[in-house]
Amino acid sequence: MDPLSEVIEVLAPIQRKEFERYLSIHGKKDDRRDGEMFRLICEDPSISSDQLLKELYPDNNRNAYHTLRKRLFARLQEFISIKLIETDASPSGSVAVMINTAQFFIENEKFNLAARFLSKAKWKAKKHRLFSQHAEVLKLSMNHAMQLKFDYEVLFQEWSEIKKLNELEENVSLATTLIRSQLDQLKRSGESIVLKEIAQRVLAKLGVNSDDIYDAGIAYRLMEIFRSSMIATKEYDLFESYVEQEFEKLRDANSFSENDIQYELGFLYMIAHAKYRNRKLDEADVVNKEMRLKAEGAGDKLKRDYFAKYKMMKASIETYSGNNELAITLLEEELINPSKLRLEDRLNMMLNLSVYYFQADMFEEALARIQGMEMNERKLQRIMGKEWRFKKALIEIIILIELGEIAKAKLRMRALDRTFSDFLKLRIYERVNGFLKVIRWIMDNPTEVASAHFEEKVDSIIERLPGDREDIQAMTFYCWVKSKMIQRPYYEVLVETIQTFE
Repeated sequence: MDPLSEVIEVLAPIQRKEFERYLSIHGKKDDRRDGEMFRLICEDPSISSDQLLKELYPDNNRNAYHTLRKRLFARLQEFISIKLIETDASPSGSVAVMINTAQFFIENEKFNLAARFLSKAKWKAKKHRLFSQHAEVLKLSMNHAMQLKFDYEVLFQEWSEIKKLNELEENVSLATTLIRSQLDQLKRSGESIVLKEIAQRVLAKLGVNSDDIYDAGIAYRLMEIFRSSMIATKEYDLFESYVEQEFEKLRDANSFSENDIQYELGFLYMIAHAKYRNRKLDEADVVNKEMRLKAEGAGDKLKRDYFAKYKMMKASIETYSGNNELAITLLEEELINPSKLRLEDRLNMMLNLSVYYFQADMFEEALARIQGMEMNERKLQRIMGKEWRFKKALIEIIILIELGEIAKAKLRMRALDRTFSDFLKLRIYERVNGFLKVIRWIMDNPTEVASAHFEEKVDSIIERLPGDREDIQAMTFYCWVKSKMIQRPYYEVLVETIQTFE
């Protein structure tokens, strides 16, 4: 697509109308062809340069045409920049505006006004741990300390401390990239992962000791990287002990201030989720409740997001504790007003609800939920990730098998094989490949699932991990197969296995 068309395509309908008004005010009074070019591209984003030239310059004046394109592109850049400034309600955006305003007043020798804006900018940067901008405020203040009537020595001392924190944050940012790269390599090779060793090795290269990181925000960023890697490898047993240890270290050091509630909530959620995946349901419930209570003191958006996480976690704990009806009720209540939920949370709730209806033998309802996401698969993958999309496809196949729609299930399986062939070659998905083999056998031999031959086949294909390492979701799929073998209701087998598995 033409670059100009690409830029215009990004604009929402209301922004396009605003831009037309912007052009009428700032465009050339004697030539309105920039507005005409804009409208032509809006009507047909695939319109070619030759077609535009013919419409706008019948005399084939190419020089004038290219000048017009450049002028329209420049106006679009100006408009987008203005909109970004207008709509940037983030703390960082607010501090940037205050710094620029203070600079303006300094240049015009209005030092009292400049001092007021710099003080506000410093307070906000400090509150939101914007170390780079905090340092920028302090440098500007030191450069004009005499005129602003600031104490240079006090500013310098503060700048020295902030400079260290800013360097630490930059080093951790670099470290997260290196850690992610190393973890990805280990996942592909199938080697064991020792989180703390990897963290200390990478941080040591940058002159940082992870044991000395007591800033809540920086520590949380590191932990997010570890968690994303552990989710991929399903090493929740390793992650649980590590995240708890780091969280207690920060709490003991009183690292969580009132302004750090988002990081404290994030740590609590990671701990609760790891305990749930490790089948420590009672412990997960305790931490989940602590998270909900802590969220009461958060701002509206943060509170809303973590209440949704609390409900999803609560529903998961209840369904594996034998209270599947309550789990359904919890999520149905949340989905009454889906617009209030983050898109990721809404999609996760719909997928989980499909599983809970499946566990209640309500297969038609389960299928309706999983097929009712009103979004194409590529977009789902872009938002939720490839593994999530794979899991959704696999759940749909299992539902179709229960509905007796074997032909449709086989079609879905062939599509799954095509779409995820490269994905399933990774060593971390070896167990998944074994489970897919079992599903194919069930589809091909539906009348033999209760036979001794099938049980032998399952035992030879599916690898089970020791009780302290087995993941709850892997057990969920295995229990479905097990229920087929022993001819008992799936949900009964699931709850019984979760409670007795060692």
